[in-house]
Amino acid sequence: MLTYILPAIVYGITGLLGLSLWPHEWRTGLPGAGYCVLFALAMMGLVKLLNRIGIRLQL
Repeated sequence: MLTYILPAIVYGITGLLGLSLWPHEWRTGLPGAGYCVLFALAMMGLVKLLNRIGIRLQL
């Protein structure tokens, strides 16, 4: 469950802080696809870290 909600939390926090997660040039084409893969891997790593320290979402 944490894997599904974590990207929304990250985007929400960065939006509130006025930060951008990626440059405009990386939003389309091959750079955009590569960024999506890197972002997905980063989210999976963050979920793994949070699960190790005991933070989980359950129904």
